Amino acid sequence: MARKLANGPKFKLVVLLGVFLLAWFGLAEMGFFMSEKSELKRLLGEGGAGLIDGAEVVAWGLDPDHKPDAYYALRGMDEGGFRRLATQAGLPVVPASALAEAIWKLPEGVKLPGWAAPSLPAGEGLQARGGMGDANVWLRWHAGKLYIVALRAS
Repeated sequence: MARKLANGPKFKLVVLLGVFLLAWFGLAEMGFFMSEKSELKRLLGEGGAGLIDGAEVVAWGLDPDHKPDAYYALRGMDEGGFRRLATQAGLPVVPASALAEAIWKLPEGVKLPGWAAPSLPAGEGLQARGGMGDANVWLRWHAGKLYIVALRAS
């Protein structure tokens, strides 16, 4: 009787369904079905969701089989909005660095239309940085644009 049950079509269907469900939940747990923007919002936590609303987001990672290591986002925002969001996130707002910082250079192969952060005049605009959720975040505001870099905290 047990041998007949194990070879039956219902048993095979149940086994196939079990394998499918395990694969589905595994991919969902890895974030396979999330957009880059959704994954970045999750990474930043509640305090960072407002930063990403309305932003164009791209992700980059060393290994394409794993979650991205870095996220780059660009959105329009006035100075008051930048100050408010940075303060709400607990990030101190300071004048932009007079030194060129490598963090603003996009990795090779990553394209984000309008990304001009590396070529902004040194010392102009505002910036904020610090930990947010499960990420280390750099924000730079200049002339109505907010540039965001978020790296996974290790």
